[in-house]
Amino acid sequence: MAGQDGAGRSFAAYYDKTVNGEQSLLAGIALMGNACAKMAELLDASALNHANVNSAIGLCTPASPTGSLKKLDKIPTLSVGSSFGGPGEPSNWEKLKEFIEGEIFPDGDPGKLEKAGEAWTRAATSLRKQQNAVQSAIKPIAGERSAEVVPAQDQASLIDQHLGGIAESCDATAKLCNQFAQEVRETRDKIADLVRELTCELLVAAAVGVALMLVTSGLSSLLATAAGVAKATQTGARIAGVIRAMMTAVGPVLRPVAYVLDPVGAAAGDLGALMGSRAAMFGMNMSKGSVRAAELAAALERIPDWAHDELKRAVDPDFLRKSLEAGGVPKNVIDDAIANNPYRNLTPEQILDRYWVDGKGWAYPPNNGFKGDFHVSDNIPEGTRLDRIGSSDGGFMGRDGDSYGARALSPGKTGAYHEWVGTGKPLPDAWEVRHGEVGQAFGHPGGGEQWVVIDKRTNKEVSITDLEEAGVIRDPKKK
Repeated sequence: MAGQDGAGRSFAAYYDKTVNGEQSLLAGIALMGNACAKMAELLDASALNHANVNSAIGLCTPASPTGSLKKLDKIPTLSVGSSFGGPGEPSNWEKLKEFIEGEIFPDGDPGKLEKAGEAWTRAATSLRKQQNAVQSAIKPIAGERSAEVVPAQDQASLIDQHLGGIAESCDATAKLCNQFAQEVRETRDKIADLVRELTCELLVAAAVGVALMLVTSGLSSLLATAAGVAKATQTGARIAGVIRAMMTAVGPVLRPVAYVLDPVGAAAGDLGALMGSRAAMFGMNMSKGSVRAAELAAALERIPDWAHDELKRAVDPDFLRKSLEAGGVPKNVIDDAIANNPYRNLTPEQILDRYWVDGKGWAYPPNNGFKGDFHVSDNIPEGTRLDRIGSSDGGFMGRDGDSYGARALSPGKTGAYHEWVGTGKPLPDAWEVRHGEVGQAFGHPGGGEQWVVIDKRTNKEVSITDLEEAGVIRDPKKK
């Protein structure tokens, strides 16, 4: 469905690795199904254990279980096969091959790609439905007095969390399929327009006497004249450019795939104790308050209280998402923050080692975060749309709509989302506007555009509050 061209090959390489194999998205779905089955087995064993005690039959232990324990079949990891391949070139393509500079026709199937996207969306919906089922299943034991209740609740909470994480990965895979389908369709439409344009030009030339006899002879005959070759060479170069542009456009589409499998790895790590247990009883080593919580607690001791939630959000995508949603951040920005979280494979200590300066705070990049040179002016042009994630005490603003990663924010950065519009009003003499491309920082690629007003007397940023009061920017919601 991906096609046999360069873009299709790139898509297939990313997609196939993501969805197939023992460490894939399909493996993650199987893992969650098996984790739910293991929970059912352990809850059943726990019920038998307590029933035995109540009946004075004797304690059911891991070494000597009694009763008829559940043993559910293991869900296998499926494979959807390779996505590489397509129907091949259209009938007239052979006649144009020599003019398109060696490029291959993009023969991906947009319809099949979109159906794959729909299937991944359904998978995400199904996983989220199971989150409610998990909570309903664990709720009846909440009031019981047993040492097994807390670890059982913790395991249920982990399953709930990772069902959501893998559902997000399914959403990201659906988005990947749909975006690639759109790229293929748009590229082929552009190629078709160019071929039609070429054919019309040649037919018009034939009609005015260049080669009247060729009008009814088909495209190959039209290309047999010197004029036809010249026009085909020109059009072929344009078609080749369209195909190369598709290859360039596909790069950003595929980039988030690198993070799609992070939730699968996190689930495998968190649920290892559950999956390795015998169906006899819950052990306290199955409490989520063990390894991960201990690592986070140790890291939090290194930093001041104000940074605690930021580090927690950096290591917990669910906490980050909820915080961004609470701040009113647009959904597309939130989705990018979760899909492209650069910290998912790092421990809390590793995040601090890379991006924290003891006694100071986050290790902000030099040059105020600009990639290189920046533009300087005495006003923010009227109508310039800007936004910010964070309080009005700060002064940095982004280009309205830039992705989370393009802003290169510090780990776990959230806050209220606000939009502003430039007024074009000249700044006070001591201030200057600086704007330009955002550089890489904190594991993010950057590439967005940032704006800040600097007080030249102190070389510090002017706050959003002061900019509003000075009439440099205005809230578009206020008249």
